Amino acid sequence: MEVCGSGSALLARTAYEAFISRDAGRDWTAISSPNSRDAHVEPRPGALFCLDAGHLWVAYTDGAVLRSISGGNWSQAGTIPQNVGGFSKIDFVASETGVGLVNGKLWLTRDGGITWKQLSINTEVIDFSIGKNHEIDLITPSSLMQIQF
Repeated sequence: MEVCGSGSALLARTAYEAFISRDAGRDWTAISSPNSRDAHVEPRPGALFCLDAGHLWVAYTDGAVLRSISGGNWSQAGTIPQNVGGFSKIDFVASETGVGLVNGKLWLTRDGGITWKQLSINTEVIDFSIGKNHEIDLITPSSLMQIQF
């Protein structure tokens, strides 16, 4: 299980569902998953990110991203291209700027997750972290790297 949160808003993810609590964890509500682009596969939450109580994201294994802005309802933000895979991690430095990891490749959004562009990196990425100055620290199979975005 993965949990993230800020203030009274908390997100949790199991292997099959994502949940939100707006009362610091006393009550939980399932987040409806988006319709999968593959009718034979139920999308599953692959990653969560909580920037603050008003900016929350759930990224799915089929590449779809849901977001909640200012504590409102969930809406589909965007998707990555079909047949690319799904998110295993997402991270945002601001409400509009974030990075996601999909099958060893990094994807960048500058519009809150509506559109995603693959970053050109010549190696597989195992994990990453992003900093406030728009640098990404990468773990690759052979080294540690840092890039700016």
